[in-house]
Amino acid sequence: MTIRDSITPVSHATPEIRSRDLRAADLYVDVMLRSSDGGAITTRGSSTIPPGARATLARVLAAFREQSVCYSVADDPASLDALRGLPRLVATPTTIDDSRPQPFVLDGHRLYLHRAWAQECEVAEYVRGTRSRIDVQIVTGGPGSGKTSDVARQLLELVRQSGTQQPAIALTAPTGKAAKRVRQAIERSLTYHNPTPAEQEAILALPAQTVHKLLGANPAGVERQFKYGPDEHLPYTHVFVDEASMMSLDMMHHLMVALPDGAQLTLIGDPDQLASVDSGTVLGDIVKAGAGRLRRRTERYRHRNCPKVMALADAIRDGDADTAIRILSKDSGEVRWVRDPKDVNAISEVCDTVVAHARSIMKEAHAANLVAASSKRMEMQVLCAHRRGAMGVAGWNREIERRLGPDSVGQWYVGRPVIVTVNDRVSGLSNGDVGVLCRVNGERVVSFSAVEPPVSVAVTRLPQHETVHALTIHKSQGSEYAHVVVVLPEGESRILTRELLYTGVTRAFRSLTLIGSEDQITRAINTPVRRATGLAERVSSGTAENPSREHDARSD
Repeated sequence: MTIRDSITPVSHATPEIRSRDLRAADLYVDVMLRSSDGGAITTRGSSTIPPGARATLARVLAAFREQSVCYSVADDPASLDALRGLPRLVATPTTIDDSRPQPFVLDGHRLYLHRAWAQECEVAEYVRGTRSRIDVQIVTGGPGSGKTSDVARQLLELVRQSGTQQPAIALTAPTGKAAKRVRQAIERSLTYHNPTPAEQEAILALPAQTVHKLLGANPAGVERQFKYGPDEHLPYTHVFVDEASMMSLDMMHHLMVALPDGAQLTLIGDPDQLASVDSGTVLGDIVKAGAGRLRRRTERYRHRNCPKVMALADAIRDGDADTAIRILSKDSGEVRWVRDPKDVNAISEVCDTVVAHARSIMKEAHAANLVAASSKRMEMQVLCAHRRGAMGVAGWNREIERRLGPDSVGQWYVGRPVIVTVNDRVSGLSNGDVGVLCRVNGERVVSFSAVEPPVSVAVTRLPQHETVHALTIHKSQGSEYAHVVVVLPEGESRILTRELLYTGVTRAFRSLTLIGSEDQITRAINTPVRRATGLAERVSSGTAENPSREHDARSD
């Protein structure tokens, strides 16, 4: 057992009940009464069940809101007994009423919303291979470990096996930015595998898109959310999902049920990084269970020139706060620690470095050197845990622009870095794409030289966007920068976790500046996100009491 496994999980362990959770629990009870009494409601739902059971129902709703899939009632035998006494509201895997499915399922000591339980059961069955002949393989490893090179090699083998026919392969990722990035990364990695021009052309012609787009998302659909699903399968025999740690249980389920029998699903990602913004930790659960064909990449190509950053990342990942603090305490040219966020001189010195970097971008932007401006931008990035506050993205953006003085007056100043915050079909830009405002032939355009293909957009046609002298750690996932400034919040913060800190630190491939007190760093390292799920246990032991039903998972 590693140090990380021995630490008691803190984050998301006990979901906080809000008034809306109690109201939602009452609504479920009222609907249950309406279905039982022919539509007549004679009493409030909250008065018809024991208070402890009502609170437990509210807590599972709160847990789901906080990205957990279920809530454990193992330590509350009274509520456990009360829930078992509500058969019209809470089913067990063997007492589900197919004609009128109950909204909650109690599976052992775990309480689920019915839909989440059904999805978890089905995903476990797909991973174990008991539901279909889908072959699930996982390529996992830290940042810069060669995961993409592994995938590039597999793609080359598939193209060679297909001969003159274009293979039925899809590349996908949870976000538009990640989908674009996987194509760029594969193109770079192919150079190490010596493909012929025809083979490289075939691989680069493969579609790379978001999971939503791959499945044919229909935002206005009522009965059918996606074109592809259990009734109409995807036309691909091989699907590769990059940044799979960001896949929620719901999206993984939608993808798996859409795959045809015999398909191979390859999940690529780092389970130690930030998980999905929605419920579940599917990649981490599958890796923990040791299911599928698992390949762990342990190489350190990105961090081979910055051993101290690599050692710090390892300590954070392993939950070893003492070692992390020792590494940080030995300030060097590679790792710098500003341990007191209130140290005005130290913060000002960091700001001066960031401003100098911003001015170097401005110089290239004024000269219409679009590629150079984009390359300069990747040399440094401030990453904050929070969006708001003096130590958040908003505060750093304000301070950097204040120090830039007259050069940053107005919204459309040359050299302004911007991040797109929506997917825009007209321009082809995706949420998360970052560009630099440049002056070209007297006109102001935003150059996105890092996207493929490069795009320049007039400021009047720029989709919804924000200034990005500073960026949230969440938005930075999958990116890399030569020098990263990681800024931790002061005081209590529910999002300050081990995964957040690890993700921020591992964005650096040359040097790192970390701003945060020893207490905050230690708190983050000792606070791993442990969302409540039963997937790892279900996959490893196959103990689902009852096989899930497809229509159950698609209902609600």
